[in-house]
Amino acid sequence: MKVALYRTGRPFTEKFMENFATGFTMGEAKFYTYEQYKQNGLPKADIHCFFGILRGMSEIFLECQQKGIDHMYIDHAYLKGGYNSPFWFRIVKNGHCHLKLIDRPDDRFKQYFQDVKLQPWRNTDGHILVCPPTNAMLEWFKIPNWYEDTITEIRKHTSRPIKVREKPFNPKIDNLLGFGLPTKGGGTAKKVRNDSSLQEDLDTAHSVVTFNSQVATDAVIQGIPTFIYGGVNGALPVAHTDFSKIENPTHFDNRQQWLNHLAYCQFTDSEFRAGIAFSISNQ
Repeated sequence: MKVALYRTGRPFTEKFMENFATGFTMGEAKFYTYEQYKQNGLPKADIHCFFGILRGMSEIFLECQQKGIDHMYIDHAYLKGGYNSPFWFRIVKNGHCHLKLIDRPDDRFKQYFQDVKLQPWRNTDGHILVCPPTNAMLEWFKIPNWYEDTITEIRKHTSRPIKVREKPFNPKIDNLLGFGLPTKGGGTAKKVRNDSSLQEDLDTAHSVVTFNSQVATDAVIQGIPTFIYGGVNGALPVAHTDFSKIENPTHFDNRQQWLNHLAYCQFTDSEFRAGIAFSISNQ
């Protein structure tokens, strides 16, 4: 088997890609730069591996998807994500997130995530917290009007106050995209970027609405009804897509099965080096 890995030019992510290559022992693992890809196209390989969508990775991802070429996408983890040791990251084969629930054993969850405690589903008479995609995601998924369309859809079904919380790091892939408060259907939406913490906004939320934000995972664990608008999200198996239910959402009873599944979708840096990450992700 031949694996092609792509350099981003960012030392932090390249370290994990190198560890990922170290753990691949079933054949040849070779690195390529974005410039080499632009000049020569996709190299011949059984599978292509890349980290995130910035620094040219989005083009490689989309070409693999459009041509049905096997690929592994690496990005933030669903549980305990972040840039701190032990460095958890998700690996998705042929996609951006794990959208389907697979029945997995609970061993990895018990080993690594015993402190993740499911809270009872709640019915809080509060606001709707909207967490939009970043500018990069808006451009990549070709959804420049997601914000406006989402507020309009919510307003068809409820008059609850809406809080909008953007991600603090909000990069753009290329040109500037217009991204402001909606011009229709959302007169009561309030942008709250710095005046409260995310947890404070979740504590008083009736529900959460997002596209691909990991906030959906946090919300579901905390028992907050979660809605995905047109989205690609790892919480989709335990989230709603029908906004007519936003005032009286039903509750999913498969959250522990979902957590067991997520534990098999993300890996530590040491598991990258040991080859465990590739082996499980390539099943």
